[in-house]
Amino acid sequence: MITGGRHHNQAADAEYSKLATKGKTAKVTTVCDGVQGMWVRNEDPLHHPPLNYTIYEDAGAAQRSFKPTAKQPYREATLWDWQPAGGCELTRLNRSTFCSAMSQAGLNRIMLVGDSLSWMMMLSLWKLLGESNDPPSQWTYLVSNSTAMEPDVMTDQAEVQNFEEFAVRVNGSQEVGMQMRTHILCDNQKSIELGFHRSDLLEEEGLASHWSDGWGTSKSAWGSDYLKDIPTTLLLVNAGLHVHGSESYRQVIDKFRNFITGLSSSKPKVVFRASAPGHVNCESYTKPVRSAADVKFTSEETKNFSWDLVPQYNDYVKDVVGQMQSEGVDISVLDVYPMTVTRPDGHRWDKEIWDRQGTKFGPGHHFARGDCLHYYLPGVPDWWNHLLLRHMQTHAGPLVNRRARLRASSAPSFDFPALS
Repeated sequence: MITGGRHHNQAADAEYSKLATKGKTAKVTTVCDGVQGMWVRNEDPLHHPPLNYTIYEDAGAAQRSFKPTAKQPYREATLWDWQPAGGCELTRLNRSTFCSAMSQAGLNRIMLVGDSLSWMMMLSLWKLLGESNDPPSQWTYLVSNSTAMEPDVMTDQAEVQNFEEFAVRVNGSQEVGMQMRTHILCDNQKSIELGFHRSDLLEEEGLASHWSDGWGTSKSAWGSDYLKDIPTTLLLVNAGLHVHGSESYRQVIDKFRNFITGLSSSKPKVVFRASAPGHVNCESYTKPVRSAADVKFTSEETKNFSWDLVPQYNDYVKDVVGQMQSEGVDISVLDVYPMTVTRPDGHRWDKEIWDRQGTKFGPGHHFARGDCLHYYLPGVPDWWNHLLLRHMQTHAGPLVNRRARLRASSAPSFDFPALS
């Protein structure tokens, strides 16, 4: 059973008010949209247990290996709840609340398009909906035009210990399908389709499936799938972490804008999830930081990943979304940046777990020093989905109100390098 929650913490809300009046801080809006806030530790987990689901992908490794004790009955990373500024609570996303929100919006499909972080959000969504098993795999290796096999059928796991080795071995000879489609049943027996397409740069055209270079930019053309049912589909997209320059990012977003604007007569409903950077030396953190000002993006490693550009990427997305809204397009921004930038803990870097799994990466691999971008589940991405539910509930009004909320939800103003 998936549960979560805690008592409203007035002391924590007062502490947030102090933070919000000191130095360069968030532009806190009176609209309780859940974007701005702070992480508060759940001090009563026995009566208000945190999420405690099991997932068998790598994202679930920390949960599966955790040994509860009387002093620490839950993983520390799961004990922190996002408390929005203004004193409201985020309604938890579960099957009932999700089905209700989709029904009220007249939607019967949610389709996520993006990179591995979007897949991480899909994994979380699947488990929050109460599913006991993992969702269908996103990976399908296309041996020929008529044959598709799952990863564990294609290769002996004892022979190939990680996917990188496998991808290098088959590079150039096989394509990899990176898409998933499944569905859930709501209490009224209405079916809602859940779909995912791996497309790091939101490229809607091209091959049905493609793996570029083992661990490079990946895409799975999603446009034709989306065109099958535009009016009743919530399209949730993201791009950013695979782009390494401001001009390149503008081109990615502008191309996506042109595609969606060209479909305006079909009334697309689009949510663009803001990007969130990783955290250098994440293994040294065991809890959230107090504010985004405590996170520095000045190290060479940060710049190598272009994490220092993420705030400017998000600003450009907000500008473009605002322009599209003024043209009558039903699009909005799911701003997960404030809640995620303050969570350097909970990332998928735990050397003990990786060693036990036999996971190995060469010195040139971007995970060689640890994965400080993705998170373990349960974890921070669950709150992205809780925020999505709030977003669906509060962005159902006229477009003029959405534009006001978009401006009000701007991320905190900190001294990040300017786009060049």
